[in-house]
Amino acid sequence: MRFYEISEAKNVNTAIAAKLWSAPVRISQPNYVGYIDVTVTAANPQQARQLMQAQYGVDLWHIGSIKEVR
Repeated sequence: MRFYEISEAKNVNTAIAAKLWSAPVRISQPNYVGYIDVTVTAANPQQARQLMQAQYGVDLWHIGSIKEVR
């Protein structure tokens, strides 16, 4: 574990407040097409969409409308 000097502290990335996002995702397999509700934690809806795409390996147009979970 490394301890930072006070002069180095300004170079350390600070945590961005993350929110919970939800969207339906279209999953297609041989002989099956269905939708699942997916939730991810991200700073904004664009990052949430990218996370959903990476986690489920789907194209962007298979991700429905992203909404913040309150």
